Amino acid sequence: MMIGGDNLGLIKEIIHRLTSGKFDRGQESDADAAAVQYVQKAGINPLPLAGFFNKIAQLDGGMSSSMEWLSTHPDSKVRANAILKQKFNGAYTPAVDSADWAYLVEACN
Repeated sequence: MMIGGDNLGLIKEIIHRLTSGKFDRGQESDADAAAVQYVQKAGINPLPLAGFFNKIAQLDGGMSSSMEWLSTHPDSKVRANAILKQKFNGAYTPAVDSADWAYLVEACN
């Protein structure tokens, strides 16, 4: 209380958030693994999900290891690598046909 004075509640919240990040990152990793299982079950190739996380890693320049412990999410490159390490059955159908894909690409540009 000598350090925080009237801000003791704020200091407690900051300490809680700083120490709970690893748990949140574990939940995110579990969610990524579940996403891969769901898209595989739907017959959709999960490898583009790894590509998505690699693209995010390129755009944000990667997370420095000294700052990773503050994040509620695992590093994007780590997420991509975790997806690539999973086993895939390889029998996938495209989620959209080539004409729809071309339309989506054009709409995004």
